[in-house]
Amino acid sequence: MPKPGRTSEPRPWNRLAARLFDYSIWGLVLALLLSALHNAGVVSDDTAFWVGHPLFAPILITLTWVPIEALLIAALQLTPGKWLFGIYLQFSISDAYARRDVRAQLRRALRRSFRVWWEGIACGFPLLTPILVAVAYEKIAQHGETDWDFAEDCLVTHSPPGVLNTITGVVGLAAMLWLYGVAWHEPMADSITAAKNAVVAWVPSPPSLLPRGFQGDVGKISAIAKGIGASLQGPEAPVAESANDVDTTALFAERQAPTRAFARGGPAHAAGRATGAAQPRSAALGPTSSSGIPNPGAAWDTRCRRRAIIRRRSTRSARPCNTIPRIKRSIRQSTRVSAASSPTS
Repeated sequence: MPKPGRTSEPRPWNRLAARLFDYSIWGLVLALLLSALHNAGVVSDDTAFWVGHPLFAPILITLTWVPIEALLIAALQLTPGKWLFGIYLQFSISDAYARRDVRAQLRRALRRSFRVWWEGIACGFPLLTPILVAVAYEKIAQHGETDWDFAEDCLVTHSPPGVLNTITGVVGLAAMLWLYGVAWHEPMADSITAAKNAVVAWVPSPPSLLPRGFQGDVGKISAIAKGIGASLQGPEAPVAESANDVDTTALFAERQAPTRAFARGGPAHAAGRATGAAQPRSAALGPTSSSGIPNPGAAWDTRCRRRAIIRRRSTRSARPCNTIPRIKRSIRQSTRVSAASSPTS
């Protein structure tokens, strides 16, 4: 709850705009100083790059602003941004006996500024700053003051900023944010690309997710399946390359010859295997040559002749039988003879 006697109306957006204006002005001062040191050869190229990088520059800007803000508040009770937006600070408002000399005021202002840097903007880290700013906004909306104001007994008062001050503050803040965006666009894009490549390189590929031994088995199975598909397509089909295992080559060579013979043998070989006929390997593949190697062409001719014979036999067996019409004719003839020989009534 706010301390008694503090009736200043909270204006969080004015306070945020004033703080951003102060940080922007101080950042431009540091950028000019860094450029001068770099041109003089005091600062190397790598140091200048990392000091001005959009991930590290906000931390450096906000950290070095802490003592500058403390000195301005202890001496003038305001900063350039606070003056433009009509914001004033008063320490020890509820303690009439508190010391109000410059040293005491400087200690309070320094503690408050450091706590703002630590709790209010997450040390200037760009990814966390919006989160803590939203938390501070909720606290001001609910309780009327922030934690660092309550801890240092600080009363924040607001006065009408005026049209000229408001226009100057808004236009100046927009111009400085535009300058920062132009200066930080290229290094930020390079950092995002580098982070994306690092994540892609860090994520393991699908084969590497399997155990070491299982990877070899998968490679063998894939190579054998590709080789069988190529042999079924024809003798001219390209043969699959062996997997990343030495045993795959021997295993594939062992399976390649009978697979090609099966492809050349046609459907008759598959029909013979379906009927369960047990034949020797040389007989199933047909006659052999003088070197003892099966001749698939001769086996194909023999099977064609066998299919022709089986087709003729099945055609004969399918012809209709004339026995039943003959029986019917003999029955009718016997009926007529018996009717002719019987005496008339």
